[in-house]
Amino acid sequence: MKRLPIITFSLFFIAACVSNQIKTTETQWFEGELKAAKTPVIITIKGLKPNTPYNIQVYDRYHQSEKKETASTKTTLMRTDRSVPESYKGTHDGVHYSDDPGGITVVVLDSTLILSIETSKASGVGFFRISITPATEEAVRAAQRQNLTIDGIPIIRRGTPGSVPVSNSYGVFLHGSSIVPEARDLMGSYAAGGDYVFVSAEVGRFVDLPGVRSAESLILDTKERANAPYAVERAELASAFLFDGGDQSIYYRAWIDSGFANSVNKALSRKQASIGGNSAGLAILGDIVYAALHDESFTAEEALQNPYTPLMTLRKGPFRIPELKGAITETHFSERNRQGRLIAFLARILADNMLSLADAYGIAVDENTCLVIDNTGKTKVYGPGSAWIYVPQSMPDTCKEGFPLTWKGNAIKVIQLTPQSQAYTWATIKQAPANFYYEVIEGKLHKR
Repeated sequence: MKRLPIITFSLFFIAACVSNQIKTTETQWFEGELKAAKTPVIITIKGLKPNTPYNIQVYDRYHQSEKKETASTKTTLMRTDRSVPESYKGTHDGVHYSDDPGGITVVVLDSTLILSIETSKASGVGFFRISITPATEEAVRAAQRQNLTIDGIPIIRRGTPGSVPVSNSYGVFLHGSSIVPEARDLMGSYAAGGDYVFVSAEVGRFVDLPGVRSAESLILDTKERANAPYAVERAELASAFLFDGGDQSIYYRAWIDSGFANSVNKALSRKQASIGGNSAGLAILGDIVYAALHDESFTAEEALQNPYTPLMTLRKGPFRIPELKGAITETHFSERNRQGRLIAFLARILADNMLSLADAYGIAVDENTCLVIDNTGKTKVYGPGSAWIYVPQSMPDTCKEGFPLTWKGNAIKVIQLTPQSQAYTWATIKQAPANFYYEVIEGKLHKR
């Protein structure tokens, strides 16, 4: 069995060989380092007042202080017997992430609190810091979440939903994999004072939004739940929607032609609510979607060799987002080398007359990156990667079942958007200057 690194902290004493405490009047600071993936650092904080609220902030690369922390962390709160009471659990499979709005506000049950800090990937090793501060009862109430079931829908709720929609601003938020904190906070500012709906197919998942009157996680994994009166009602009154990652085939089957989707579309038509998604939640937002209706997936190479593979299930999407008219979306883009797959999607869409050449285009986003169409209709990119716009310039030369794709010349115009790019007007994004072009010759992709 692996030995876990143990750091013991007290409000009165710190083991100096492992970490340094930076003393302030109320907030206590602690430092540590993750040296390997899936190898937790255990922190024991003593001298706390039992049954008293505290706020814990974990600072890492996604939630930095002035020290510019470098680790990527997830945190589990435990009692001294290593049990995790319900009130200590986070809403990401029981753990807390550093970028949860407001940090961790919890009533500490004992004089000692144990924190297990770890990272899932080797790329997440590095330096982190933790602060713990006495909190008010009001802060606890504001952060308190309820587990409910209404109309058969499992719900996690913070705050009290209103009966009148609040609309401050409107934007579209396209996250390539994980939720990007800066973009999430911008969405929160657009929905300030309103009601926010997070939708997942996994029980226990919840991504909060700062500044909103209420935040609810709805599990809408079946047609029955997506047609339930409560799902329809909350969608009609929402100020923001965010769709979780997971399996887009579940979303497609449950949401297509549902009461929930119809209400979302009404809210979008009034520009009442911002909308966004990450990973599968982004894949389901397009005008045309890759619905992934088979258990197997396929590679870019396979798609280019046979764009009519039965695994390529392209369908009209459930949502009518004005900014995404004509678009199909791709996620985890550069990291999973999906350039050829997106081009094969576009070839099929055109060959099957699902969209016209004038309308069809692709939007792709890299991991840990978010493309935002903001409240002025301009583009913003947050995160370390890029967003990509793929614009067909002609009809495919050969797009037939059982034959490799051929699309000659400057067939696909590619526009790369980065955090350093100028802010383009989204309405004319397809006219932005090309970074390069692609052509396809007998199933082989060539950059031009």
